[in-house]
Amino acid sequence: MEASFVVDGVARIQLLSVPERVASHLATEFPTYFNREGAAGHDHRLVVRFLPDLTLPPNARVAKTAAYDETSFFLLDSLGPVVRIDAPYSADACEFQVAERIDGELLEEFLEMLVRSEALRQGMVFIHSSAVAVRGQGVVLSAWRRTGKTEVMLEMVRRGHAYVSDDWSILSQEGNLHAFEKPIALYTHDLASAPWVARAYHGGLKGAILARYSRLRSLAAPGNPSRTLRMRVERRILRSAVQRMHLKTNLHVAPERVGIRQVSRSVPLRVVYMLCRTNRADVSFVPQHPELMAERALANYRFETRTILDPDQLRFAFPSQECDLGLGVTDAALRTVLVAALSRPEVHTYEVQIPLDKEASELAIDIEEHVDGILSLHDAHGQPVRTTP
Repeated sequence: MEASFVVDGVARIQLLSVPERVASHLATEFPTYFNREGAAGHDHRLVVRFLPDLTLPPNARVAKTAAYDETSFFLLDSLGPVVRIDAPYSADACEFQVAERIDGELLEEFLEMLVRSEALRQGMVFIHSSAVAVRGQGVVLSAWRRTGKTEVMLEMVRRGHAYVSDDWSILSQEGNLHAFEKPIALYTHDLASAPWVARAYHGGLKGAILARYSRLRSLAAPGNPSRTLRMRVERRILRSAVQRMHLKTNLHVAPERVGIRQVSRSVPLRVVYMLCRTNRADVSFVPQHPELMAERALANYRFETRTILDPDQLRFAFPSQECDLGLGVTDAALRTVLVAALSRPEVHTYEVQIPLDKEASELAIDIEEHVDGILSLHDAHGQPVRTTP
């Protein structure tokens, strides 16, 4: 099967000889971007070709998760090579070979890596964040993992704002926020703070049970004053019900399935928040210099994308080449685009210092009020509002 993976305005990847198992997985995880019919009439700089199997050359140097020889780099699983990347490359076209048995999660990471590289070629950069649109203006909620960005995003969506993206957003140096549409990954702590999602996903009794069970699990930490004997008994009863009903406590939810309104493509970027939990008693919004914000976003990006292919692996394999495997995702390139996007005069950057016990529902209101104050200073085009003395 010939297919394509197209993120409008960002990347076009041609997929050749796609096995049905892989096609079904991509159609589920990326329904917006995966096209079984291909993309006729378009040139594709990136091509991914699926093969029944891949083999290592006799002189390959092999490590635990990667291997290389003089001209190729391989990603490995427990059975051998699953991705082959050849070097050097033409600036106009790159072809990658993938074994048909590749794990679905690894394939997702690999395709997202290719999309990130194409975005960077066009002056765009991915930032680890959730994002919403407030009155048509882009608001980015960036944070280290497990800080609460998804919970705050869901609460702002519940309060009527449009959903842009979760986990990854795309910023352009021209000052736009682009959606990266994929199912929202929700874990117990997310469902605990947004029970309406569990109810909308499952409906009826199942949704109510999962919502309540998620809430009780989030309160189950030792030393929590809310951790009473009655709640522990209730949690055990609900856990048994969850198991009998085969309910998943971690969900991948398509926004439209739970009634979330989503922006179609892009909105003007107005505010970027870096969420941080602290011992403060109150929420504090601290202005951040764009270059400092860019460095923190870059560190977060590197941490979240280090699982599949580390640039240091490439430098080790090809020390005599200025080789990034044709992907172009270097710290310098990322930093340039990030600083350009965040330094625009209409874009505001803040660190949000959040009390440890602050609920997402309360924090969303604080952020909403802060955004309203910022937007009142600008018109719809980001220009300062002129007032008559």
